[in-house]
Amino acid sequence: MAYREDPHRKPPTDKTVETFLIEWLETMQPPRTRPSTLRGYRQKLGYVIDGLGPRPLRSLTTQEIECLYGRLGAQLC
Repeated sequence: MAYREDPHRKPPTDKTVETFLIEWLETMQPPRTRPSTLRGYRQKLGYVIDGLGPRPLRSLTTQEIECLYGRLGAQLC
């Protein structure tokens, strides 16, 4: 069964990638996460937010994610 045809799938959210990641990051605050780990998360998620932040989660595709990885890889190499 295709993912989109799954009757148990939750309805899509109107959240953007940026909103989702910021909300998730807020759940990682100390004491749950060490400050150094949290700094690393913020740094790495900044790249994702810069590249995909305004995209609605419901319409994000694997191709867009792979494209972002490719662009980041080219910048970091």
